[in-house]
Amino acid sequence: MISGHTRAEYEQTLEQTLPQLVQTGFNTVFLQVRAFCDAMYPSDLFGWSSLINNGAGVAYDPFALFLQHARRNGLAVHAWVNPYRVTNGVLDDLPANHVARKLAAQGAAVQTEQGVWLKPSHAGAQKLILQGVRELLARYHPDGIQFDDYFYPTTDPRFDEADYAAYCEAAAAPLSLADWRRGQVNALIAATCRLAHQYGAVFGVSPAAGLTKNREQAYADAAAWAAGGYVDYLCPQLYFGFAYPKEEYRFANLLAAWRRAAGTVPLYVGLAAYKLGQPDAGSTEWVTATDLLARQTEYATGFAQVQGVCVYGFSALTATDALHVKQRKTLARALTQFIP
Repeated sequence: MISGHTRAEYEQTLEQTLPQLVQTGFNTVFLQVRAFCDAMYPSDLFGWSSLINNGAGVAYDPFALFLQHARRNGLAVHAWVNPYRVTNGVLDDLPANHVARKLAAQGAAVQTEQGVWLKPSHAGAQKLILQGVRELLARYHPDGIQFDDYFYPTTDPRFDEADYAAYCEAAAAPLSLADWRRGQVNALIAATCRLAHQYGAVFGVSPAAGLTKNREQAYADAAAWAAGGYVDYLCPQLYFGFAYPKEEYRFANLLAAWRRAAGTVPLYVGLAAYKLGQPDAGSTEWVTATDLLARQTEYATGFAQVQGVCVYGFSALTATDALHVKQRKTLARALTQFIP
């Protein structure tokens, strides 16, 4: 929508597509503004996103314009951020002035098999992430901040070995590595929530579907965030159908698990519009059903704890083929159930 387009072309796209979202029944957009350790807006902290003209950026402010057009259409906007991910590639491929190079020299950014990541346990990494959130809040005043599902990239003890060793040496009764890592993530989540509230915004996280996998492998303990009051909502990515072959990942079972984990914290259920038209691990319901998103929405509305659904991604909501059009029409009817 931005890369390779002039300001006029970008605004024309917004004028055409945002009203479609409103007509379907949506009232909020989660707009990704930082997919990596860079920005899809002019930033004092980060360089332009590599996704926008290969890092060259544009001569206008895409986020400011998006906010203007969204609000003109009555849409709330949450800035969607990946806090820890720097690049899927290697450090040496980043520009010489990239902020992650300085952080790597300080031990705050680490090369892994999954790419370069900011280290949750390093104060320099935590500071940059919070500065980035503050910049968004102070400059743009979005309605909310949302973190994506990328947290610790590995369970390898070597990832933050020195930091953990220093902690153990200083602590009278040190936590296990896993609990300590969860504590590092918890601290950032809690600090981000406090910061968002200073600017009158809400804060939520969109974790991957598997609660146990999140907690044990990414050290992202959503139940602890809910119990501690560190989030205003959770938006789990329940990107699976009712008939998914693996029973624990079937939509109804996932929603039941997340309702237990969230306690009294509101849930906004993430639905996988991007899967429409594609078989999923042997299940064909995404190909054959014309009302799957609607049925998932209707099922979710049966629980007072669920206050809405969030559909990923944008292109699926504007596609013009017969399947997407039918899904959109049935979804629009289902979304009216969320209207008080």
